[in-house]
Amino acid sequence: MYKRIFVAFFLVILVFVNIAFSEESFLEKGSIPSLKRAFTADPDKFTFAIIGDKTGGGEQNWPIFDRAVEEINLLDPDFAMTIGDHIQGYTEDVNVVEKMWKEYMDHLSVLKIPVIFIPGNHDISNTIMFKFWQEKLGKTHFSFDYKGCHFVGIDTEEYRAPESATAIKSLSDFLINDINKNKSAKHIFVFMHRPLWIEDKDMWKNIESALDGSNYTVFAGHYHNLSSDTINNHKYIVLSATGAGMSEFSELELGMLHHYTVVTVDGENASIAIIRPGNIIPDTISNAEFHKKMESSLSFKQEIPVPIGKEMVIGKFGVVLKNEVTKPFKVNVKVSDINEKLWKVNPLETVLETSPGEEKQATFELSYNADSVPTPPKFAIEFYYDGKILYKTEQKIEFASTKLK
Repeated sequence: MYKRIFVAFFLVILVFVNIAFSEESFLEKGSIPSLKRAFTADPDKFTFAIIGDKTGGGEQNWPIFDRAVEEINLLDPDFAMTIGDHIQGYTEDVNVVEKMWKEYMDHLSVLKIPVIFIPGNHDISNTIMFKFWQEKLGKTHFSFDYKGCHFVGIDTEEYRAPESATAIKSLSDFLINDINKNKSAKHIFVFMHRPLWIEDKDMWKNIESALDGSNYTVFAGHYHNLSSDTINNHKYIVLSATGAGMSEFSELELGMLHHYTVVTVDGENASIAIIRPGNIIPDTISNAEFHKKMESSLSFKQEIPVPIGKEMVIGKFGVVLKNEVTKPFKVNVKVSDINEKLWKVNPLETVLETSPGEEKQATFELSYNADSVPTPPKFAIEFYYDGKILYKTEQKIEFASTKLK
């Protein structure tokens, strides 16, 4: 009886699971098999990247920055924004400033997409650097539209301007007026270097009042430490660095990580992804040509004549290691199964190591007669790639043959 109740209960569960499975997971029967989710209704769906601070220490961290740039190219967003601190700055020597910018642009120019710059304290460290930015790069605060969204970039270093008080008021007026004119945008994105909502709450209070009633997200940098907050139902994110100086202590929950950011805008929604450089790779990382070189890197040549009677004969088992890739190889070949009364092998083991572009060979000599034929020895092979074992295999002796395998 209990069994019948259990079976009935199980069948009912299956019916409910099947209904849920068919109605919630898949499209209607007979259509394309697919997870039942709505396709985007926004023909203007797009993505943009944000590159964090590069300076404030971290002079040795160009490889981190370069890897981020390479990965952004692979992801191919519509455009990228920086969040400030492109150069080390803090100098009044214009020639030094130019050299710093040249270094940064040499690395950044690998990007294949448009990049919009936000100034940081290292970029505008004094009045001379403020003027340099205006003359060589352009405006210190600005706005633009893209696919129904509005983007605003502001300069938190405006107090470095020759007439600082006037410049700061001009910035505040610009931002408030600009926001009021664009409240109907699908999304407003505000970019700055220092997080004003933390460092200048009085100024930000007026800006936040202007933003009220709009759909907006705010990004800043400066702290080299990721921190995300939701204020009045809107995202405020302080982004960490992309190659700038940072403590070697790395902990995700503490926001202590190098990263870049990818934002996907779909209608009024903005999905924000924090990406650590090192995990986005091109499909060409492992290609057919490389695999062919790996497959042909290790070969064996056997010269094992068939013996007649008790007379001892000499055979040869050759190993060839050819390295046509960019990392070192090592192969360890040793006799693993041998009847020592019927076979003599010299040496019993050999190790070959090759650097890229090298080829090395080794030969085992085998002494045996007709009685030895039923029990040929075997060779155990361990293949190492860049110091790590890639595979283990076994090779058997074959009589009367000269073969490459």
